[in-house]
Amino acid sequence: MIEVTLIDIPVKCRSVDSGFRKVLEKSLKAQELLYINKFPEARLLRNKRQFSRGVLSLLAHLLSGGVKASYFSYGQNREREILAAVRESRFVGINAMTVTYTAAIRLLARIKDENPAVITILGGSHPTYCADECLENDAVDFVVRGAGENPLRRLIEEYPDVGGIAGLSYKTEDKKVRHNKLEANVDRANILPAYDRLPAPLDEYKINLAVGDGCPFRCTFCTDWRRCRRLTLFDPETVTRELLYLKVHLPEFEVMQFFDSVFTWNPEQVKAVCRIIRDKNIRFRFLCDTVPAAVNQEIVEILASAGFIGIKLGVETDRNDILKVLHKPHTLNDFIRAADIIHEYSDALVTAYWMSGLPGSDAYSMRHTAGLIRDLMNDGVIDVLSHKLFIPYPGTDVFERPGNYSGRIAGCDWDSYDRMAGKPVYVTDGFESLNWVDYFTQIEQTALNAYCRRLGLSEDDLDNYDNVSSYKYGYCKIEI
Repeated sequence: MIEVTLIDIPVKCRSVDSGFRKVLEKSLKAQELLYINKFPEARLLRNKRQFSRGVLSLLAHLLSGGVKASYFSYGQNREREILAAVRESRFVGINAMTVTYTAAIRLLARIKDENPAVITILGGSHPTYCADECLENDAVDFVVRGAGENPLRRLIEEYPDVGGIAGLSYKTEDKKVRHNKLEANVDRANILPAYDRLPAPLDEYKINLAVGDGCPFRCTFCTDWRRCRRLTLFDPETVTRELLYLKVHLPEFEVMQFFDSVFTWNPEQVKAVCRIIRDKNIRFRFLCDTVPAAVNQEIVEILASAGFIGIKLGVETDRNDILKVLHKPHTLNDFIRAADIIHEYSDALVTAYWMSGLPGSDAYSMRHTAGLIRDLMNDGVIDVLSHKLFIPYPGTDVFERPGNYSGRIAGCDWDSYDRMAGKPVYVTDGFESLNWVDYFTQIEQTALNAYCRRLGLSEDDLDNYDNVSSYKYGYCKIEI
């Protein structure tokens, strides 16, 4: 018998307004062509399957401890395969982000119908901050808050004696919810994802890498810093082992992203990782996220020497008063300075993360944004725009105390907590006159015009380009 079946829900397919969709499709094509023109060797031209790195790492941790565990990816494995597997399992664990929570609960209910005796566990970012709500559902027996490696292993080994398992939430015999204390940071430095358990060949997946866990900043709209409570850097030798494994199993010039919140925060770590990439002749192409304060000539030149073709920076807004409220450690001028350094000392494309609907903004200031983005793109400061709706997820300060930011949360329909959905869940009186679909279409059209101008193509030319990548959208796909 399998002791635990882990079910990964890595993506949420979304439907978008047809007018916005048309512009977005062309924008994605143009972004690909920008990379292809500059880096023709880079393998960007295929839609990729996706997985949750945390779930694969958790699986590897259990397997290394001798636990009999299986892995399924919801949407890649058929539901009937999953239901057949859970008939033979003692435990079933599912991860859930806020936007996949409803799907996770629906699947758990099906699993309980199939095997009423199975013990169900829900983990991930959403259950960590909404454990009480999760446990109101009869399909959920346990919630793991925070890192799952130790709580899940101990639950399997010690059940039903669960009172001393840190990070576990559950209902007692008298139906009261009990939250065991959170455990200290888990050392994940030596845990590599169990790539060999994926249901499809590895080269069909988008690969996300990491050199650490956590974030050094305390932005009020983010939970990365709360999840780990301190920034932990992995041993470069662990990163080496993963890269060498991928080198054997993937073709050259595969594009993958380091998804650390601030990849370049520790210069010595960056130098060590890039030295490994060069010395071991690891010929992939990389993307990374960072902040303006962690960008300088030396770092950019090191990244370029190791095959980094894209560097992504969170601008969020041009208004310094809003950035201060969000605890963002930069200004628009800081971003422009960092983008100039990247362009001067490398060929990497600069992606700007931008959010609309932030606390303190209003319809008037947001309409000004389209013109500013146009100017920044036409001036070559921004190469690629990643524009999203501001969503305060559970666990963020804005979600927990919206009144402190002069707004309110418009309900807990978790399916609507989608940064491309076109309807805000954080609302203020200043947004009442704004048509969100039209606004998002305008911003994406502004970016598309800049892409076409740089490429020397028309929108009709893009209609004849059939390959659309999903790399820009991280864990989400676009349903068309």
